[in-house]
Amino acid sequence: MSTTRLAQTNDLRILDDDGQRVFRNGTLSRLGQPVYHEPQPPDYVGSLWSKRKEATMSETHNDVIREKHLPKVGDSVRSKKFGTPWRVIEKREVWLNTSDDPPTGEYRAIPAIYLCYWRVQEGKQPGIGKMLGYAYSLHDNTFETNWELLN
Repeated sequence: MSTTRLAQTNDLRILDDDGQRVFRNGTLSRLGQPVYHEPQPPDYVGSLWSKRKEATMSETHNDVIREKHLPKVGDSVRSKKFGTPWRVIEKREVWLNTSDDPPTGEYRAIPAIYLCYWRVQEGKQPGIGKMLGYAYSLHDNTFETNWELLN
């Protein structure tokens, strides 16, 4: 095996379909010590990050479920506007982007719960037919305004 020096312009790609050629012809210790680089942010970035983290961490997905009294998967609801019955078929935790971060006025992500509704219709199997999906956060009242729990 030759010991030529590598230059920055050398092509370092290795054509090896299963990785065996690399391990037969050398060891990882020949690569030397790993190099890590984690730049430190300026002081003002660190203070903004800590304020943002404090503001975001005050709300959780469980808070949204508890305070909004959201239904569980399988629960039935009725549209207040149309009087049609719907069933919750999916529930998941999501994050919504908002631009009203109190400490900084910048964009932030807030916890929300996404519910997917299926319109209950006689003779149709669950999941076939009209479906709607909404994400609810602590900062809106759309669930209380549009839906009522049936069970």
